[in-house]
Amino acid sequence: MSMSQGTSSPLVCWEPPADVTDFAGDPLPKNLDFFAAPPPEIGEVLFAFSTLRQGKQPMPFLMRSCWTAATAILCGYLGWWVARGLEIKASEWVWACILIPGLIGGLCAQGATKFTHTCAYVGLEGMARFRCKRHRENITTQEILLFEPDLECEALLTCHYTNAFYDYTSYCFDWKDRNGRTIYTIKGLYRSKKDQPPMDTEFWYARAGYAVWKLHEESQLVMNLLEAVASKKPLDSP
Repeated sequence: MSMSQGTSSPLVCWEPPADVTDFAGDPLPKNLDFFAAPPPEIGEVLFAFSTLRQGKQPMPFLMRSCWTAATAILCGYLGWWVARGLEIKASEWVWACILIPGLIGGLCAQGATKFTHTCAYVGLEGMARFRCKRHRENITTQEILLFEPDLECEALLTCHYTNAFYDYTSYCFDWKDRNGRTIYTIKGLYRSKKDQPPMDTEFWYARAGYAVWKLHEESQLVMNLLEAVASKKPLDSP
């Protein structure tokens, strides 16, 4: 497992072959922007996906600041109307009704307008994921996991209930080395009991990686068995 941060990449857009699908096995959308090419060490790419669409650009700083300020002011103004409708007289509570919604609205606007995207690949020999921030050439995170012979993986999918009603589903894919030490973990949750989570969630990337790793492990077991059988001497004739 290798991981690096703060790297940068040239202006590239990887073109997936026709037989490459998304992590659920469906055809890839035509407008995906794969801003970082898959590393050759993961082998032939089987699955891929990117949250960035071709032509999408980060929002200019001034426009993003104006959007954040406008949202904060609007939420604060709504909070003032709520305080007025409840006939709140204490000034400190009035200010709380203004500032708290304004702060929450501003933070939500910042999150909604940020430029942070991920592209990921699962190949025959490993999996890789890249993240960019602020602009597509600024690769802030690079993760590569190779399916080595001694690699183990534990996958856990759990449905959580509250008062007998479905609440959410949690997942955890934990890859470990030969010593049982965790070297790579993908975990999270989604709220969908019947429908599948969106393709841009980490669940699909982890599930595709686990499926290919499982095939890799089984093929390695078959190879070890064939080698063990071939190494035995034939029985002597009576």
